[in-house]
Amino acid sequence: MLGASIAPWLTTVPPPCAVQPKELDLSNNDLGNEGAKAIPEMIRANVSLQELNLHDNDIGGAAKDLVLKAVFDVKKQGRSFKIFF
Repeated sequence: MLGASIAPWLTTVPPPCAVQPKELDLSNNDLGNEGAKAIPEMIRANVSLQELNLHDNDIGGAAKDLVLKAVFDVKKQGRSFKIFF
């Protein structure tokens, strides 16, 4: 499990030549609310990302609301995006 320590990695925007995934499965990594704080920026910055699986990470409350707001924002811009908790 990666836990909240993955947060700095999530906010690193890859260089243009790097592989930019359409799907990212972070399920079962014990991110928790602290680790989830980096996810909204990652969703907004990684424009190729279309699907994110956060199942079984104990994300709730305000942290989950921030993630959902980021999804709403990118969808409002016309991006296709699916998220799983």
